[in-house]
Amino acid sequence: YCISENEMINLLSILKFGNLFNFVNIKNDKMFMKLYYHGGSFNLKEITKFNNEKEENIVRAEYISKRIKNLVSIGG
Repeated sequence: YCISENEMINLLSILKFGNLFNFVNIKNDKMFMKLYYHGGSFNLKEITKFNNEKEENIVRAEYISKRIKNLVSIGG
């Protein structure tokens, strides 16, 4: 799987919106907001190394998917 920075921002925003209407539950808002920053290109380079945009998108997808499982649950 891979996800671009813009796709990541859009999808995290949808989850945040869903949280407002109790469709999903964000368990730790502070940690959730850190996903925006850590998933960004500049900060992602600090975490790991990649050689091109495709590798960056793969690393981003792995990073987000590992962390989102513990931060978000379905239903309010």
